Amino acid sequence: MDPFLEGQKRRDFHTSALYVTRRRLTEVLKPRYSVDIEQSVYLQQESGDDLRQRRLEIHDHETRGLVTVIEILSPTNRGRGYHDYLAKRDEDLAQAVHLVEWDLLRGGRRLLAVEP
Repeated sequence: MDPFLEGQKRRDFHTSALYVTRRRLTEVLKPRYSVDIEQSVYLQQESGDDLRQRRLEIHDHETRGLVTVIEILSPTNRGRGYHDYLAKRDEDLAQAVHLVEWDLLRGGRRLLAVEP
């Protein structure tokens, strides 16, 4: 990814990518599925700051079950939010949910691969 996008424009890029992807997926997946932007908030013990992570969730209209999660990884997922992200990812995978991770970052610690 462009270093400019990894820095000061990351939040704007992340938000725009979520909204554009939601719109495009909704066109293709409706009426059977809904595509929503969901936000999780984590309290950081060390700093006391809130860490907000947004992602796309695809739900089946008939069963109302979560089918797919789409995450756009950010520097936070590799830094102070690393363990929170892995815990949330493990929760999703334990529910047999499809997981798509967009890792556009050029540096930092890579997330651990999951077993198929």
